Amino acid sequence: MREIYFFEIPVYRCSRDKHAMEMERNRERIADRLRRYGGNRLPSGFFEECVQRFCAREWYPWKFNEIVGWIRLYVLGRQIRGETWFIRAKRIRRDLKRKRIFYVGKAFEVDISPSDTSQEIFEAILAELKNLSAEKLFRGRFIDLETFSNVGPYVNWVELVGF
Repeated sequence: MREIYFFEIPVYRCSRDKHAMEMERNRERIADRLRRYGGNRLPSGFFEECVQRFCAREWYPWKFNEIVGWIRLYVLGRQIRGETWFIRAKRIRRDLKRKRIFYVGKAFEVDISPSDTSQEIFEAILAELKNLSAEKLFRGRFIDLETFSNVGPYVNWVELVGF
């Protein structure tokens, strides 16, 4: 039996909103330090230039830079399975420099019967993915189900499994 891989779901260190709050907090920290130590002695435009420098050098977009793992979906026989790929680090924190992602193991499996509809299959997979948030590896992480949720209802899951 051969695996048929069909979808990959990113797992993020944190949510987009938390990342934005962290970036804003760091920008404010730098701005406060400049105000406190520079006061009125700063040359005109220097404060704005430093904030711009922060935005250019320190700020980074959330979408691809905060990924710490993947859930890879595949069909094996009459099952849809998810496997976990995750970074190997003692502490997962902001600014991971050299990320290397390794295979961790099976995340879940959903048995499909010939009587299941595509909608039922999709909902079963989605429920398993949402349940992963309670697992130790995923606790405190953000599993990005946006794309899967947008595409899933339109997939012919019955045909994908091979019924």
